[in-house]
Amino acid sequence: MKNLTVIMIVDNNEKTISSCLQSIRPYASQIIIGNLNSKDKTIEMCHGCEIIEISSNNPNDLLQYSKNDNVLLMQPWEFIASGADNLKDINVVHSSYIQILSGRTITKEVRIIKKNGSFNIRLQNFKKSVFLDIIAYSNNSNISNATFEDSTYYKAYSLIKEKKYDEFLKHADQYLFVNNSGVAATMLTYHTALVKVHHHNKSKEAIERIISCLSVNPLMAEFWCVLGDAFYLRKEYAKAISFYENAIILGSKRKKSDIWPVELDKYKDHPNKMIESSKVIIRDSKTYHRQ
Repeated sequence: MKNLTVIMIVDNNEKTISSCLQSIRPYASQIIIGNLNSKDKTIEMCHGCEIIEISSNNPNDLLQYSKNDNVLLMQPWEFIASGADNLKDINVVHSSYIQILSGRTITKEVRIIKKNGSFNIRLQNFKKSVFLDIIAYSNNSNISNATFEDSTYYKAYSLIKEKKYDEFLKHADQYLFVNNSGVAATMLTYHTALVKVHHHNKSKEAIERIISCLSVNPLMAEFWCVLGDAFYLRKEYAKAISFYENAIILGSKRKKSDIWPVELDKYKDHPNKMIESSKVIIRDSKTYHRQ
């Protein structure tokens, strides 16, 4: 017997809503659609779903309508790509987190809760959450459509996607001044280091920021790659190689069920490419000096 309710908020998502609904219908006895402001054919395509007119972009407002104890949050641009059988006869104790694949990045998010709980993108409840081997594929990386509460956090990420790097750093530092611990804060610090090294050419500041990230999680290949990139920028290629090697070695020790995001390219492709580039520069430099 199905004991799962799916909730989502829509706002002109006619291009992606069909694949989303098709992937979850076999496992849900109830699908609740919060209609924020759809003017296209989105609502017409949600046949068999309960439509709730809403004015707030917050999925927690829909929990009161759930007839089941277990609630799955989906975004209308996502669909379940694998592991859907884990939704059969589901009965979570507190909450469960799944994997979200967007491009070449995998994030982990709490997406299944009891209806008397609440969703929080800042992931404060991972210690109580159980990992479910489910992958949802995202067709939309527009974080400005996210349905959670922290405006400063999302404003920062929307700015980096718009390549407004100075404004991004301003908003990121404003958020980090108040929230300086946890996965969200560490990943935001990581992105500020990326901007420092790749767009501002400020390797020293990037190094200071990324070392603080590594002190929190030394198994993140993403962090080691930024450190390697910073030393590559400083033309300290031997040190850069050692950090890229750490990305490969330590990154391989991560567990599939850990709560941290994964940028797939940073675990093999990027560090290997940069190691080879560094070795070529070192070899050419030695050849030049021998002449």
